[in-house]
Amino acid sequence: MDSEDNKSEGSLEVEEIRKEIDELKAIISNLDAAEIIGNKDIYGRIYSPSRDPFDLTELEVALYSRAKELKVITPVKNLCKEMKDGWKDQQKKLKKTSFPATAQKAANVTHFASDYAGKEYPIMACGQWFAGEGGIFTSDPSQPVQQIVCYHPIIPVKVLTNMQTGTQRVTVAYKNNGLWREITVPRRMIVASKNIIELADYGVNVTSETGKNLVKYLSDVENLNLDIIQQQQSTTKMGWHGMQKFVPYDKDIVFDGEANFQQLFGSIDSKGFLSKWIDCAKSLRASENLVARLAIAASFASVLIEPLDASPFIIDFHGETGGGKTVTLMLAASIWADPDIGGGFITNLKSTTVNLEARSDMLNNLPVLLDDTSHADRRIMENYESIVYDLCSGMGKGRSNKNLGTERQRSWKNTIISNGEKPLSYYVSQGGAINRLIEIECNDDIFDNPTEIVRIVKNNYGAAGKRFVDYIKESINLESIKETWKEYEKQLANDQSMQKQVDAMAVLLTADALATEAVFKDSKNLKPDDVAFLLTRKEDVSDNQRCYQYLLDVLGESPTRFDGESPIDQYGFYDLERKDVVFFYPHAFEKLLE
Repeated sequence: MDSEDNKSEGSLEVEEIRKEIDELKAIISNLDAAEIIGNKDIYGRIYSPSRDPFDLTELEVALYSRAKELKVITPVKNLCKEMKDGWKDQQKKLKKTSFPATAQKAANVTHFASDYAGKEYPIMACGQWFAGEGGIFTSDPSQPVQQIVCYHPIIPVKVLTNMQTGTQRVTVAYKNNGLWREITVPRRMIVASKNIIELADYGVNVTSETGKNLVKYLSDVENLNLDIIQQQQSTTKMGWHGMQKFVPYDKDIVFDGEANFQQLFGSIDSKGFLSKWIDCAKSLRASENLVARLAIAASFASVLIEPLDASPFIIDFHGETGGGKTVTLMLAASIWADPDIGGGFITNLKSTTVNLEARSDMLNNLPVLLDDTSHADRRIMENYESIVYDLCSGMGKGRSNKNLGTERQRSWKNTIISNGEKPLSYYVSQGGAINRLIEIECNDDIFDNPTEIVRIVKNNYGAAGKRFVDYIKESINLESIKETWKEYEKQLANDQSMQKQVDAMAVLLTADALATEAVFKDSKNLKPDDVAFLLTRKEDVSDNQRCYQYLLDVLGESPTRFDGESPIDQYGFYDLERKDVVFFYPHAFEKLLE
């Protein structure tokens, strides 16, 4: 019976190997010239350390045949020679550390080889387990045969402790098809057998049967190697962590929120040449293009909100379609990230308020960029006023979790830069919300050459923000920045000015002055006289004044509703003796004021 079982298992193994070889040959037959030379993953699978020499020859023949078709046979042969030399070394190591045949020799420490790319991990104590290239096995002396824990190398290599929540995530390295890979998961995923099987989705060979031992193995290795396994602080928030640490530029704090905002986090990067971006921005500053200058200044200003302890604010560009508002937003985005629409950094309001809160919380001190607010989701459109308040308060709504506890309240300190066909004040009526807006009308074409600007910022982005942050950290005293801010406030304030708008505009001017010193060096920074006209007067946002003006508009637009003769609903009537006095019917008056 045992013999029959062994034969069945052997046949199954051969069948699986045959299936894998056929799959690889199918992939090879579809490779193009660039892929057959540059696809490291396919070479890693072909030259797997456990690959049988005869199977390897079959795969090499398929590879050479495809290379001849694509006329790249010489570079492919050179690559294969290098890979085969590495494969032979791996074969030698595999024979030395294969389990369980030589298990007793490798007890108490790991014996993992580097992969074909040269990546390797330090030797670690593993206690009662046998760990090598052949996999992980138990070492229970009471059992005649060691039990398999995992068919390939796997080891914990890093522990991340979140600065906001105190929760931990663990980075696990595992070898898949000859390549070391890493995955960072919540600690709860690797401490319970019912959870650890989720690692199978990432290519870890774990089942419900082996999961319990794999949990024990990973726990033992971690606790036996606390001095080797890297301990790092992590965060789910971009921006300042103390005035000397700024994520993502300071690499000793790791961002661990990629799973939720993978595309957004990936977009915060740099590409191309800072000098080309600066030349483009300087030409716009020199041309007295106020819209572009304000967009650049507002984007830089975002990282000053936190150190100045100022309030978040919204700067909104509005006007007819085709004026260049989206290009303006891309220009602002390119200071920090990939500005491509759809690239992740620029978003719209076609989502939920919860998603907008989470995004603002993650960006934290980097600007939130909202494209085309006129096409917001219906639920957001109906609640615009509340959303403006929430964004500018820098605080999300308190929420409870499924255990009736409270979730971490989301927070942020940044600028929000938006555009749309209509101003945001069109959707809000209360003075408190308008007080948090700086609005710029863009009816004329903003740029002479928008296509060229888009081309430049798409190919050269992300470096200006880092230079600006480094300048603040290294060269500037925080008190001197605050003094500059307060000085701009004094110059902007008057009896009719709204204090919150004055504060916001002063932050923007301060940022532009610092960016001029750190990045542009062109003495073209914005002055109070350049922007004072954008500030709203108190009387323009007074609820009483707005109500009175609205009633005057009704009188002017609908005179027939007050003549007492027209066959339509009447709102009231004029005093016959005093033509400058009008009486409203109470019911009509209440409906108008709703």
